[in-house]
Order: sequence, then structure tokens, then C-alpha cells
Amino acid sequence: MKLLTTHELHYLKYKDAYFDPKNLTGNNHFFELLDVFDDLVLVARCKEIAKDPQCQRVDNDRIGFLPVNDFRGYDLFGRQVALLQCRKIVGLADRYWLRSPGSIASMVGYWLRRANVPYFSHLVGNPGEVAEYTTEHVSKPISKLIRKIIEFQFNSYMKGCYGNLSVTERWLQEIYPSAEPSNDMGASDVNLSYDIFKEHQRDFNPKVLNIVNIAALLPYKGHQFLFEALHYIRNQREWCLHLIGEGPILEKLKYLAKDLKIIDNVVFHGHLGWANGIIDILDNAHLFVLSSLTEGMPRVLLEAMARSLPVISTDVGGVNEVVSNEYLVPIKDSNCLAKKISDYWNSPLKLEKMSIENFEKIQDFRFDRLSLLRKKWLTWMRDYGDRPSERTWEQYIQIGG
Repeated sequence: MKLLTTHELHYLKYKDAYFDPKNLTGNNHFFELLDVFDDLVLVARCKEIAKDPQCQRVDNDRIGFLPVNDFRGYDLFGRQVALLQCRKIVGLADRYWLRSPGSIASMVGYWLRRANVPYFSHLVGNPGEVAEYTTEHVSKPISKLIRKIIEFQFNSYMKGCYGNLSVTERWLQEIYPSAEPSNDMGASDVNLSYDIFKEHQRDFNPKVLNIVNIAALLPYKGHQFLFEALHYIRNQREWCLHLIGEGPILEKLKYLAKDLKIIDNVVFHGHLGWANGIIDILDNAHLFVLSSLTEGMPRVLLEAMARSLPVISTDVGGVNEVVSNEYLVPIKDSNCLAKKISDYWNSPLKLEKMSIENFEKIQDFRFDRLSLLRKKWLTWMRDYGDRPSERTWEQYIQIGG
């Protein structure tokens, strides 16, 4: 049986092969799907190049690739070309599981609805929030209007969706239920393998307290508010912020750090891999801070908890399903974030307590447990995806599926 899925990454084509320049979706990325389905077709944007990209190959004898126009941003003509190219997906597979929200998922969903073909979603985020927070450079009324339009479009997409496998336990499926909510289930797609977990003992009363933030350098990751919070409390003790990530606002953040007089306390590491930098920084840190304005279930936060690291986070997405309310702060509230950091970085006992709690909570995200849940849902989709209203996911579980 063949499954068609989508992704929002920009891939590369060299000769007759397809590559992932960010090394995020190589062959191993799809092993859970290929454990349930015989073959896989990936639909995504792609650009043909003349030189070997020296990165992970995506396609093989079981993974096919359907490339569409490599449009970017608000390229309306490029989007229209991609939409027309997506039309050929109808009838190409036995089941359709679309990673959403995303432009490619919306295009594929459009043609499937027109053909009355059921499809399912891998729901990973809230498109309304992302739309609002990435358009804040325009006036607030326009930003709100853009959010409403995006939410309307996504709700139309969800009307043709007959089941969600969401990355949060409750939050996303409550906001965007499918046309058949009894088929919706939450199970994080973050694969925390055994080697990631470490019950790590730390000295929570160091001379210099190391704080870590891992995120793409984008406006909706909230770095501005983290910088402002640290500016307010910069003289309370010796500290250092390790910023891991790359993106278009790097120079803007450097200027802001200088303006707020914290530039000497911030290390901009750029992009780092797990094995060649991130793991060492996490193990030598004392506090992880997530300042995002929107998230689904952030992998970096779960990885920090798996290394026994205390966590303070904005109350976004499904974070409150894994982090206690006492460690959460509202988005865009620099004062509240400053107070929360101050309360904990001056209390070794509180940090130690949080460290122990986090390591205990994160056990629910072990790969073996979540992989089993996802496999059961994917198996239901495979066996009953052509009649999802007759034999729902809930019924399937009740009879011992």
C-alpha cells in the first residue's frame, strides 16, 4: 500500500536524485511510515542544481519524490504553478497524510477535496499564530486580519481531513479538530532516543550561570523579550546566554544586545548539530529558556528536559502539557520573564527541584512509547482510511487495535 505525504522544506535535485540540504528528512526520517506502508511518495518544493550538494539523499527504492515549483514567500505566480503541479497527486497513492499547516499540504488538500478523496493530517502547529506574529511589521489590525484569513483557509482544509495525528496531546486538536474528531490523536513526533536521556547532576550555584536558548533567529521566536528580560536583571549575578541558531535577524539581535548593554554576556553560536555542540552546551548549562511567541511541541525544550535541565518557557502551544504552570510566563512579557528567571537563578534548590521534575516528566516522551502510539494510529489509517467514519480510531482502539 502506498502513502503520499508532504513537507515544507526546500529540497534539491541533482541528476536523478533528491536531497535535503538541512539534513532533516533523510531516509531514516520516514522509517515509521515505511514500517506500516509499502511505499512512500513525498511532495515538496524542489530546485534542480548542477553540483552534488553533499547532503542527505531522500529518495530510494521505496521513497518516491514528486517535486513542485520552488516558490518562496509571497511569490504568487510561483504558488500558482505549484498548485497546478499538485493536481497530479489525485489517485497517486492509497492514503494521503499531509504535514500541516503548510502551503504544500493546503495545495494537495485542495485537489483531494475536489476529488472527494479522504486525507489525514500530521498537525504540527497553529497557522493563525504564525501568520500574526510573522506580520507584526505591518499594522496590528492588518496583522489580525491576516490571521483570520489564514485561520479561515485552514479550517476549510480541515473540513476535508478525516483524522489528525497531532504533536500535542490536546491543544492542537482542540483548536483544529478534523471532520471526524473521534479519529484525532495526540503523540509528539519528537523522537527522543535512549542516548539523549541523561540524569545529569549539576552545580546550581556556579560562579557564572549559563542560560541556553535554541531557536531559529526569527521574530516570532521572541529573542527580543528574552534580551529585555536579561537587561532588567543583568547586574544581579554573573551569567552568560548561549544563543544557538541562525536566521535573518542575527545582526538586529546583536545590535539589540549592544543597545541593552548585555552584548558581553551573549554568545551567538550560530547553527550547531546535536553531536557537535548542542549536547555539550546543554550539559554545561544551568537553565534553558524558551521565549517563543508560538510553538507546537518544541523539540529543543524536550531535549533540554531529557538532559535534566531546568526550563522556563512562554506559555505557548502544547508546552503546558509537559511544563508545570509555575515555570511558564505569558508571551511578550519581558518583566514577568525577568522576575521568573531571577526567582530561579538565585535559588539553587529550586533549580535542582526543577531538574529532577523535568527528567521524570520527560520519560513519557521516550521513543519506544510514542513510536508505538504513532504506529497504531498509522495502522488504523492504513486499514480504515477509505472509510474513516465507519470504523473510527476510537472504535479501533476499543476493540483492541
